[in-house]
Amino acid sequence: MEFCAFHSTGNDMNAADFLSTADDLITLASREADFRSAVSRAYYACHWILRESVFPQLLPQAKTKSKISSERDLGHRDLILCLKSALDGNVRALGGDLASLYENRETADYDSVVNYLQAVCASDAVANAHELLNALSALLPTDIGNVANTFYEKTWPLMRRR
Repeated sequence: MEFCAFHSTGNDMNAADFLSTADDLITLASREADFRSAVSRAYYACHWILRESVFPQLLPQAKTKSKISSERDLGHRDLILCLKSALDGNVRALGGDLASLYENRETADYDSVVNYLQAVCASDAVANAHELLNALSALLPTDIGNVANTFYEKTWPLMRRR
């Protein structure tokens, strides 16, 4: 068996396309796998867009202390903890919303016994992803940056020592 080797074409993937894919899957869904895939794509749209929002705001000292050299170093749970640690209620709400989507995505991707991911649950997850991204668009980059720098410079390195 040969594996496909991925090479950069210089055209980066647009994370918002994941949410469009989720919308399409909900509209055209005929199988449970469509609903589960919609939930997963909705989560990843939010995760990627939030990573893309946080990483450029990180100051060099935060990147150094937390050993973050690229967006990919901003892991699922750590990004959620970062946002949930915010004093700003709007940023903290993003963390809670992302955490809910993450839990839904894990159920959709890994729990084959659960058979509840029908149209309503999947549609709710996709709608929640749209709401999360709308809330994010209302924030300033510095709103995210201040939280991220505090978390990744001070809190995150202490968590990693344990």
